Amino acid sequence: MSNNKIYLNMDEKELVNDLKLAVLEILFEKKDGTNRLMRCTLQPSYFSKPYLNEQQRAEHANFMAHGEAEPDKIRVLHVWDVEQKDWRSFRIDRVLSCQLTAG
Repeated sequence: MSNNKIYLNMDEKELVNDLKLAVLEILFEKKDGTNRLMRCTLQPSYFSKPYLNEQQRAEHANFMAHGEAEPDKIRVLHVWDVEQKDWRSFRIDRVLSCQLTAG
């Protein structure tokens, strides 16, 4: 894993693994059609609170355990936004680019 790694062909398992190890800048299209650049991670040392509810924890645990969702379900990844210091989520199919950051 290098700081200038750019995900051109999204590999979701690799993305999740890198989120567990580092902070990534992820550019994605929001529900309203605008783009957002978010610095996020799945490193527990950044978390200041748990997921907001049981459903989010279950969805994340299911994603982490299986790495695959049912074909008719929209894939959503819950991550810690290091700038907002809170949990955020994005649809995997809306990711435009992601890149490792220095932290």
